[in-house]
Amino acid sequence: MKKILLDTTYFLPFIGITIEGMDPLLVQKMAAGNGNQVQLSEITLFELAAKGAKIATDTVLTYQEVVRGLDTLRYDKRLHIQSWTSNPTILELAYAFRAFHADFIDCLILATAVCSSEIYATYDDEVFNKIVENKKAIATITTINPQFSFWFEDLSKESIPLKKS
Repeated sequence: MKKILLDTTYFLPFIGITIEGMDPLLVQKMAAGNGNQVQLSEITLFELAAKGAKIATDTVLTYQEVVRGLDTLRYDKRLHIQSWTSNPTILELAYAFRAFHADFIDCLILATAVCSSEIYATYDDEVFNKIVENKKAIATITTINPQFSFWFEDLSKESIPLKKS
């Protein structure tokens, strides 16, 4: 069983935000039993609330839809919420990632993935590209988690390991 931490984008459909080209049931299908453990960072719940609040002021998305989606995620026993405060290495890594990536929430989510899972699934390849250009970042990540890999977009292709076997 692999532990897969999903980036916030995969959870947007839970609060009523659709992503073009993404199966809105992807998370539910993954959690339904492919033998892997589906994880999310608890900071993802904050990010979903913030994105929901921003979008709800300009669209028909309601506060109730956002709360209902957050509750669904919080109480779904098939999903494993990872605390960014549970391991001091997470914050340390997030600060290190901040040196080359401007979005600190992304840095926290990535650091949580490095410390708690084998695979980080994301629609954002920008941080991956920044990491593969940074030998120090690769060395740090692979020291903490030698099996760590990235999985992109609709998860139809194989994940990409940082460390070549």
